[in-house]
Amino acid sequence: MTFSQKFTIHPVGQGLFYSGILKIGTKVKFSMVFDCGTKSVDKAIQTEIDLYRTETNISSTKTLDLLIISHFDKDHVSHIEKLLDGNIKVKTLIMPFITFQERLFLVLRFLSQSKGNNSNKEFIIKFILDPFGTLKNNLDDNSEIYLIDGEDLGSPIPQIENSNQDTYDFSENESFTIVFEEGVKSELEDKDIEKTRFKPNEAKVYKVNHRNKGTLKTSIGLALMEFLFYKRNIGEEDKDFFDKIEKLFFAKYALQLSDLSAEHKLDKIIEIIKGINSFKGSGLQQIFVDAQKEISSQADKIKKEPLEEKEPQYLDIKDSNTTSLCLLHKNLISGLSKNQQSRTTQIQKFMTPQNRVNIPWFNYYHYSHWSNKTFPNVLLTSDTFLLKPVQVTPFREHYKYYWNDFWLFQIPHHGSEKSSDSLLHSNIPLRAYNFINYGIPNTDKHPDQSVIKDLVATGHSVRLIPVTQYQGLFFELIYP
Repeated sequence: MTFSQKFTIHPVGQGLFYSGILKIGTKVKFSMVFDCGTKSVDKAIQTEIDLYRTETNISSTKTLDLLIISHFDKDHVSHIEKLLDGNIKVKTLIMPFITFQERLFLVLRFLSQSKGNNSNKEFIIKFILDPFGTLKNNLDDNSEIYLIDGEDLGSPIPQIENSNQDTYDFSENESFTIVFEEGVKSELEDKDIEKTRFKPNEAKVYKVNHRNKGTLKTSIGLALMEFLFYKRNIGEEDKDFFDKIEKLFFAKYALQLSDLSAEHKLDKIIEIIKGINSFKGSGLQQIFVDAQKEISSQADKIKKEPLEEKEPQYLDIKDSNTTSLCLLHKNLISGLSKNQQSRTTQIQKFMTPQNRVNIPWFNYYHYSHWSNKTFPNVLLTSDTFLLKPVQVTPFREHYKYYWNDFWLFQIPHHGSEKSSDSLLHSNIPLRAYNFINYGIPNTDKHPDQSVIKDLVATGHSVRLIPVTQYQGLFFELIYP
């Protein structure tokens, strides 16, 4: 029977909604989503969610096989609730291992970027602080949650691809499952629960180091695809800053969490935050200022230099999301059929978000260099900071054995000048295509002109794909 893989970068504007569908014949056997959010027009992403739910039939099956959350910014998670509406169960949930202190910081930063709290923001606030509890209707005792940790550096070794053969006969009853090796995953220990403050849940929760791959396998054990994650660790100064934020926040609201039972700690914090209607008026901005002053003062004491008298400087809270999962998914069954087909199609919605036109991509771009080994492999960076050598070098090292195994690369953070420049761009294989996802109008100054200039200078502008609320892309690999 025909086996096909289809991946879509949905046109949702300032945000990201990336999805995958694997089929045997006409039946969907595996469905996945990497982030689902936007800051642009809601109608654009709602249309895409409706189309995806229809194509995968998850509204009827009530199952999404894999949901990956790269990080907790609004434009990446705002529509997860709508994606999973109707108690759709998530079989596998993957997200970064992230401490409560950082999640609290991210919530306060979210409030600083919005005008206080209202009912439309309640899901995002709850989801950042308590993702498991917020998705309690979408997780059950058959669900597995993997928290990706980046402490152990290393370069994963690729699996051997399946040998060439003219045909591969999939059974109509075949099933696909994401698995991590038993020896590399471990259930959350008490110290990890204390760090994350995740509530107990029916789902099984594991911690996995990012050097260990997830593998999509059939029920007979055939490996179809590798999922290789990368999580950049935050620095000690960032950790100190988040700790200070938590300390000052608790002091401001006279929180004594030691007096509360574990199941009520997050509820109490969520209740307080939901009652904040003005970031500046609440005095929360001063928490950031004071936390940064303490960090700066400690640093100066270490240097034994006097603290200069100047306006207090604190981290740019708009651009300080320090963790974001990267994902490379690599096809392992390339070359199994002499008659296999690859198709790439532009999604255009220039008239209205609902007026969706699909245009074959070969009318516009040359792609004869694609090979079975690189299509449809994609390296997603989401909002990861890959600007300095200390950021780019471990990222490049992590993927060094896979560096020629993808055809499409995501320029980080919607093309922000604070996330990448020529240092990263000069490392991207010249034969690879690149995409930047951003909103129109360009209210977030994404992509920045300096990033475009760097892509031109490094020879990547000829293979640069824009993804907005009016233009997207999907690509398929079909084995007849």
